[in-house]
Amino acid sequence: MIRIFGAVLFCAAPAGAAAPSGPVLLDSSFGKAVLIVGGDVMLGRGIGKSIAGRGAAYPFSAIAPLLKKADIVFGNLESLFGESAYPPVFIEKSYNFLASTSSVKALKHGNFSALSLANNHAMDYGAPALADTQRLLQKNGIGYFGAGDDLTRARKPLIITRSSSGLRVGFLGYGIVCSTSLIAGKTRPGVAPIVPNYMYRDVLNARKRTDFLVVSVHWGSEFAKMPSNEHRRLAHKIIDLGADAVIGHHPHIAQGFELYKGKLIAYSLGNLLFDMRHKGSDRSVLLRMSISHRTINSIELIPVDRFNKYFPRPARNKVRQEILDEIKKISAPLNLGPSALTVLGLVKE
Repeated sequence: MIRIFGAVLFCAAPAGAAAPSGPVLLDSSFGKAVLIVGGDVMLGRGIGKSIAGRGAAYPFSAIAPLLKKADIVFGNLESLFGESAYPPVFIEKSYNFLASTSSVKALKHGNFSALSLANNHAMDYGAPALADTQRLLQKNGIGYFGAGDDLTRARKPLIITRSSSGLRVGFLGYGIVCSTSLIAGKTRPGVAPIVPNYMYRDVLNARKRTDFLVVSVHWGSEFAKMPSNEHRRLAHKIIDLGADAVIGHHPHIAQGFELYKGKLIAYSLGNLLFDMRHKGSDRSVLLRMSISHRTINSIELIPVDRFNKYFPRPARNKVRQEILDEIKKISAPLNLGPSALTVLGLVKE
């Protein structure tokens, strides 16, 4: 039985835990790990200027106390790292994102341990910048997935194991691109594409090697409040094959949440850090989950708004309630029946 109290979802579960070295594991006596999931993170443009002027701790300063209590913090990285040495691959693109290499320190202050590179900006500055980004993340102890030197490496899961418990948390990532030339190939660097047969095979293989599996998908239309029926079917199939959570990115605003067979689907979490404010892109949600072996023990939806235009902070009072009300509204059509609606707090028991 799962019940919701405020914005917190609870269900009974067995034990297990996983996290990279660093933070102290919460509830370690019960073998649980705390996973915090955020939306799109972009460290270039105006965010980069702020980091240069205010320091690397500034962007996540308002949510850092929250993030540092988690064992694993995961988000979608929308900007490569480099020092403008590489020209953009597609000059005609409206936006190409490149962050200073020193900006990686902001991710460290935000306690990030897992980042998806499977998105439409991972190849903005080509294979050399992607390789530099991967090396920089690795040097700073931040795991990545979803893009690589070839298709095999792009589809390879990131697996984080907490030595104190042995629980293995896996991440797979897939994303859209502006050109098929940016999709990873047999000998070509690039992004792991949203190809169902690849995804199904990868989930089946990764499930054998992990105790909790997250699949990240960069999909959908920008500023669309609802996922497509095609993406809903894909998310359901991924869970049918063994994923424990499906997390979406790209629309820049939050979309609905769905419970499917006891597993979580978050179709889009919106922006976590982005120099963008229009069409509701300055409001988003963090997910804080207690996880164990094949189980989500609890879920908390943490509404997030902005300070100084672009920087995330926990939303308060009226704004907090407005964000939760909107999530409930857009989640209502996504659930499979009255019981699921009740679980998500969208109707009263």
